[in-house]
Amino acid sequence: MHPIRFYKIHSFLVQFGGALCVALYIPYLLHLGLTPADIFLINAVYWLVISSTEVITGAFADCLSRGLSVRVGLILSALGTAIYASALLASDKWLIMAIALAAETLEGLGCAFINGAQQAWISDALIHEGRKDEQGSVMGRAAKWGSFGLLVGGAASFLLIHAGYATGWATRTAFLLLALAFCAKWMNGEGESKARTSLKAVLKSSLSALRSDRSLKWAAAAAIVMGFVLPFNLTWVPHFTHRLGATLTTALWITINIGLILGGYLVQKASAVKARTDHGMIVAIGLSGIGLASLGATSGCIWPFALVLIHEIGRGMFQPSMDNFICSRVGKDFKATYNSLNSMISRSGYALVLGANWLFISWMGAKSSDEAIWLIAGSCLTACGIAFWIYRPRQTT
Repeated sequence: MHPIRFYKIHSFLVQFGGALCVALYIPYLLHLGLTPADIFLINAVYWLVISSTEVITGAFADCLSRGLSVRVGLILSALGTAIYASALLASDKWLIMAIALAAETLEGLGCAFINGAQQAWISDALIHEGRKDEQGSVMGRAAKWGSFGLLVGGAASFLLIHAGYATGWATRTAFLLLALAFCAKWMNGEGESKARTSLKAVLKSSLSALRSDRSLKWAAAAAIVMGFVLPFNLTWVPHFTHRLGATLTTALWITINIGLILGGYLVQKASAVKARTDHGMIVAIGLSGIGLASLGATSGCIWPFALVLIHEIGRGMFQPSMDNFICSRVGKDFKATYNSLNSMISRSGYALVLGANWLFISWMGAKSSDEAIWLIAGSCLTACGIAFWIYRPRQTT
């Protein structure tokens, strides 16, 4: 199978399998007796696990095999899903917390093995075929396929929840294993680093690139800032299910994914974004922030759909713009390691954002609200978007 075709289908399968817990995840944790503060805390642990292991897993991909790294990640993610299902058998809250933390740790490790490795694989596969100039377009198309997988998987999750939590978790595990089988067969050596280097060498090259290139530091800071979208991820399902009902909440999920797909389309097609990927990242941060802050400041039925769409277009633009920005600046023999280093930095910021939300909810108690959290997070994103425009890299790409 051609690498581009593989990467599109791979993006769909991984995102589809992951999205099967969209309607399940937060209601499941609340059903088990965990509080919103508990949920923010275990998610902070999830991002800490990712941030503390991504450089090592990225080096694993560059030094051994990017395809193997992705397969290991899918195995760990499937195990984490299966462990989450076992919490249904527990009754003690501390045991439930322990199971949740174990599951989040495995899911975090799985994400760390996948992140960076898959982007580096397709980047070098395109170079191998003499199609380096198509990198941004391919990543934009893959982002659309991934967004479509999120759309279908998330919509299916709203149906699966009626079949019971155990069925939902089992279905998610099965589809992650399907993605694993697909990678095992079709993720060939075209995207592997041709010169196997040592762990020390790729780490040294990655750190040297970060220290010496101001634009890479700028991109790492931008990645940290996008952590302000996470409070919306952890609150929107119960929030809108309570206010709009299950049917309109499912429609909102469709709106979310339309926004993500449109964001990927803009990265793929908009000449201004392709010419200056840093501009694409700035626009992404600004749109995400404006949509989220406005969502926190307004209410009603029509406004949430419009504002969520704006927020998600920004989110859909950000990652493919970031992937293209980094892959065009980093040496091919340590791309996975550098992607993981950049991700480690950003995920540390994610953990801090969620930790701050945990403290805010614990401190405010019943006085805290989803709208207040969204307004604060969106305002921070918007302000950072302005700052990143002022201090943007002055070189093209």
